[in-house]
Amino acid sequence: MIPVFPLRAVVVLYHPDDGAIDMVLAIASHDYAPVVVANAIDSAKLARLRGAGIDLIVNATNIGLAAAFNQGIDRALASGAAHVMLLDQDTRPAPDMATRLLALASRVEASGRRLGCIGPVPVDRKMPDARTLAATITGGVRDADLAEVATIISSGMVIPRAAIEAVGGMWDELFIDQIDHEWCFRASAAGFAVIAATSVPMPHDMGDHGIKLFGRYKPVHRSPVRHFHIVRNTLWLARCSFIPRRWRLAETVKLAARIPSYILFSSARSQTLRAVARGVSDGMAAPPGRTLSSSPARTSASSIS
Repeated sequence: MIPVFPLRAVVVLYHPDDGAIDMVLAIASHDYAPVVVANAIDSAKLARLRGAGIDLIVNATNIGLAAAFNQGIDRALASGAAHVMLLDQDTRPAPDMATRLLALASRVEASGRRLGCIGPVPVDRKMPDARTLAATITGGVRDADLAEVATIISSGMVIPRAAIEAVGGMWDELFIDQIDHEWCFRASAAGFAVIAATSVPMPHDMGDHGIKLFGRYKPVHRSPVRHFHIVRNTLWLARCSFIPRRWRLAETVKLAARIPSYILFSSARSQTLRAVARGVSDGMAAPPGRTLSSSPARTSASSIS
């Protein structure tokens, strides 16, 4: 298919505030033709999007971030998009972010590397001076603007059509956490480069709370629902043999160290205790319809098995 759009944004919403709707309308005004997937949205905000002619997918229930991304990716590719840019409602991209990422993507591809994805460096909106590159630099492509890394976050991620067609979409059953890590490692295992655009910052609400720990700022999640998915999904990924052993071991150790803080900072401690226990139990069981093999999945965005 001849590309019709150089890039289409895929934005997933779940009970969005007015700022998230403003973000979508701003993206649309910059010709990024967003596909908006609403997992939950009130009628007034939905009317704003429909009134602006936004391409909408409205789900009857919350199907999760991963599956919603896949719905949007499928529609964007079907319309002829050469790249997709994934966004969630916690991100506030600068007007030129997509243009800058596309230009840097072209540089990577010109160097001879097969680009899996490229994304900005997130800056926590709650602590804008705490900008960090939360990724392991792996070598390969690296200059003043770019670094080849192990993973990048899903929001802000720009993926070429060729990478999606070769690697597949997001793992639906992960629902919300570790989606980006799993996809990046799957892309790397298939021979694609994961690139952080170190010169492109992106305001993003990381976690729902922030703490200072040993003089360093750390975003944390206080929701028991998030605690369940973090625990279960980390344990699932720890058993994926296409993911580097060092990462799997490190994340498992970190998870054990973090669980007390989940309970301490939880918005509902008894619920978090139960969520963590269920996360451990489900994480040690086989994921539904998934083989944790050394061969990364290469399927359509809407069907990973």
